[in-house]
Amino acid sequence: MALPDANELRAGKARTLILKSMAVHPVLRSLGLGSWLIAQVQESAAAAGMDRIIFALMHDENNSARISAKYANVIRRYTLYSRALDAPSHS
Repeated sequence: MALPDANELRAGKARTLILKSMAVHPVLRSLGLGSWLIAQVQESAAAAGMDRIIFALMHDENNSARISAKYANVIRRYTLYSRALDAPSHS
C-alpha cells in the first residue's frame, strides 16, 4: 500500500510517496518479488513526478525492512507497547 503524502497534496503537489505496507505470500518469498515490488513502486512514483519515498512503519525484523534498507535510511523510530488484557469474568 503506497499513498502520496497527504500534507504535500493539500499544499499543491506531492513529491513524496508513503509506502506503508508490502507483502509477498509466504510460499513465494525468497524469489526477489519484494524487491521487484519496490522497484515497481519507485518507477510509478517517478512517473508521477515524485522524487522521494518514505518506507513507513517498517518492523525491524520484517523482510520488508531488510529490503527497504537497500534503498533508504532510518529517519525515525517508534516503540510498540503492549499489555495483556485479563479475560472478562463471567459471574
